Amino acid sequence: MLNKMTVVGSAAMLLVVSLVGVTCGAEQTAGPLDALGAGRAGTPAVVNPVIRSELANWLSLNGSWEFRVDPKLTGYKGRWFEAGQWPPAERQIQVPGAWEAQGVGEPGRSNSGTAAFESYGHMMFSTYSGPAWYRKTVEVPTRWSGRRIWLKIGAVNSIGWIWVNGTYLARHYEYAGTYKYDISDLVTAGQSATVTVLVRNDVPSRQGETNSLRTFGGLHRSVELEATPSVFVDYAKHRRKHADLSVLPTPAFFYGLEPGAEIAVDIEPGK
Repeated sequence: MLNKMTVVGSAAMLLVVSLVGVTCGAEQTAGPLDALGAGRAGTPAVVNPVIRSELANWLSLNGSWEFRVDPKLTGYKGRWFEAGQWPPAERQIQVPGAWEAQGVGEPGRSNSGTAAFESYGHMMFSTYSGPAWYRKTVEVPTRWSGRRIWLKIGAVNSIGWIWVNGTYLARHYEYAGTYKYDISDLVTAGQSATVTVLVRNDVPSRQGETNSLRTFGGLHRSVELEATPSVFVDYAKHRRKHADLSVLPTPAFFYGLEPGAEIAVDIEPGK
């Protein structure tokens, strides 16, 4: 069975219904950081999937990151995100993971005054509410030359500001949402890439409220780099009616195609 789809949008589109490259959430109040703006648009993505294609080109950024708490935002004024400005790290921290679970902060009670469903503050081994910095440098594989390169962020609580090689990339405030950002112009295959993230858990997430039990902080889901061809299908799902086996409209993400391009899909019977 041969099905044809015509691209009617520009660089990326979704057949059926979707928003591609959206900027998530409303404006937040985060002091001087608001001047950075939203940055680049993120695209919905899957990070650390249960099943991953053997053809995928990816590099995990999980594991040890340099880490510093910064309650007075000294690092933003001091431009810690730029090369040569990063001070010696206070410690290493594991990603993914909440920083409280790794001993950041001091013993104290959970913030029951701002939590929606917690009537009494519980004792915590460690609590820290405020800004903190993450930094990690990795080598971009040489074999990725000529490909699109993406930074995929699993989740941040509650807001993260991201720089790549000193250039501001985006503001990410999805504590449960995963997005990827095209960083092809910011990194070079065969050379090192430094990702710096300023995370704050003392400002609201895009949902406009704190978490139900505790405003935890950190990069608490996986972080990855991924390389793709310049033209590729990011997602597609074949759907059909069981009654007559006719093909239903198929949702798919396409990148790098010109308007009017046709895509032919050969679906084998019974597949």
